[in-house]
Amino acid sequence: MRVLVFELGSGGHRFTYLRHIVPVVADLGCHVVVQTSQQAAASSEFQGNRQAMAEHAEIDTSGELSEAGFSARGRQKVFYLRKAVAKYRPDHVYLPSADGMIQILGIQQAFGRAAWRRGIEFEAGIHGCRFAYREDGWRSRVSGWISLKAMLQAKMTRLHFVDINGFEHVRRHVRVA
Repeated sequence: MRVLVFELGSGGHRFTYLRHIVPVVADLGCHVVVQTSQQAAASSEFQGNRQAMAEHAEIDTSGELSEAGFSARGRQKVFYLRKAVAKYRPDHVYLPSADGMIQILGIQQAFGRAAWRRGIEFEAGIHGCRFAYREDGWRSRVSGWISLKAMLQAKMTRLHFVDINGFEHVRRHVRVA
């Protein structure tokens, strides 16, 4: 089985997650490719975790991620994700930090852009769950609602919520088929 672990960003605990995920998946007998960006690969966080990942995975640093706004970075991530899926033809894709990117994928799928060939499983880690928090102002509430609907439209095989409030909100308010 071919597994693509896709993480272009470098902030927070992103590479700590990868350091734990990659060896476990490789030990299952999978061929693992870690796709990241050149900027992330140059970070001290990546360098501190590189050896643990490199022993178990092929590392591809050909992605790019600009300092543009959140939405633009989401579109960039989707662009490079599509390229990586076409190049490596994985059976399984893991997105440890899918915030922003998953909403772009959902919007694209809602408007008929087929995501992937059939049979690929997708898992996504969701960290920011603004939709789960009651915010003042109609713009914030509408934005949260759109974010939730777009995330669910992305049709991931599995969603992993880091924010327990986000998980509880989805469990209570979203009907899953």
